[in-house]
Amino acid sequence: MTEQSLPSLNVKRQDGVLWVSIDVPPVNLMTAQLMLDLDAVAASAENDPDLYVIVVQSTNPEFFLAHGDLSFVETPRATPPSRSRRRRLSGRAR
Repeated sequence: MTEQSLPSLNVKRQDGVLWVSIDVPPVNLMTAQLMLDLDAVAASAENDPDLYVIVVQSTNPEFFLAHGDLSFVETPRATPPSRSRRRRLSGRAR
C-alpha cells in the first residue's frame, strides 16, 4: 500500500483501489485548497491504467462535507488554478 498526504487529503492506494480521505478540520469545509487537492488526485488517477476505483471518505465521522468556505470567490486570484485547470482555461488539450 502506498500513502500520500496532501494539505487537505490523505491518500492511500491498495491494489487497484485509491482511498481518499477528506481531512479539513473541524467540519470538512469545501475550500480552495481542497478543490486543488481533489483536482490533483483526479489528474493523477486519470492516467493510471491499474486504478479501478476511487473511494472518497471523511476522516471526521460526524461530517462528510459540512459546507463550502467561499471566501476564495471574493478574491479569486488569491489561489492560483491548478496546472490542469490552467490548461483547460487556456484551451490547450492534455
